[in-house]
Amino acid sequence: VGIDVFDIKDAAGTFYDIFNCVDYGTTFEQAFIVREADVHGSPSSSKCLDAFHRGWVRPFGWPKQLLSIEARTIEEYSTRHCRRRV
Repeated sequence: VGIDVFDIKDAAGTFYDIFNCVDYGTTFEQAFIVREADVHGSPSSSKCLDAFHRGWVRPFGWPKQLLSIEARTIEEYSTRHCRRRV
């Protein structure tokens, strides 16, 4: 499973940080809004982990591998959880 965070800005100027999860085996993908604000910023790792747990782990279980480019804090924390549950 690959995870990433990206942001988008709507026409009104609101920033949305999106936590994205992709199963590389099936290409199934889900995305969750983890932060909404009037200024650019980063979501907390706890918000991302909560979204991952609610949206991915509950329905599918902990993945055997978790890949990330920029979400290192989430990856390290989640990897510890993955190892405990595999």
